[in-house]
Amino acid sequence: MTEQRILDLDRDQLAALRGRALTRAVAAAEGRTMVAEVLAERAALSPHPDGRGVHNAELVAAFGADIVVLNLIERAWDGERLRLPGLGEFTSFTERAQVIGRPVGVNLEPGDVPEIRRAKPEYAKRLVGMGAAMLCVTANPGTGGSYEAMARVTVELQGGLGADAALWSGKMHHAGHPERAGRPGPPLPRPRRRRPSGRGPPGLGRPRGRR
Repeated sequence: MTEQRILDLDRDQLAALRGRALTRAVAAAEGRTMVAEVLAERAALSPHPDGRGVHNAELVAAFGADIVVLNLIERAWDGERLRLPGLGEFTSFTERAQVIGRPVGVNLEPGDVPEIRRAKPEYAKRLVGMGAAMLCVTANPGTGGSYEAMARVTVELQGGLGADAALWSGKMHHAGHPERAGRPGPPLPRPRRRRPSGRGPPGLGRPRGRR
């Protein structure tokens, strides 16, 4: 059976993707996947004092992101509820994915970070249970996260989450612990190659079925 490619899916199908199904859809697209990381608590366009506006997640989705990953999750998630300026309050990531029409992932880290952002099975299970489509084990600047630590917690999370979870590990830039990028460590994510794109203004949607 041929796997569905993420680039062929509409917004409802994208929002429903999670776990191994998401990983398979990305692999089937053979590098033609755009992942956008956004600060969880930021609204790019928020002109109203009450917080109404356009959240970064909406903005990157309008410009063609296939997957949205929330960074610095402790600024918007208290372990039970997700509060996003411009979008509102959510009790699950599934709700949030349906609003923006994209699968939503979360960064977790092994370094010196706030407790709720730590790559621990406790928080990972809670996030996946709330509908997070994937978890990215990574390192932000100044946190001290190393490849060795990322490899260790990835194994721990795999054991705690089971085989159906999407767990992606790697650094997008030379952040965390200062070390050579070529040293032995966890398998890095497949390169996120850019593809030519012609996008309309935010809100006009985007074509599916790219080749």
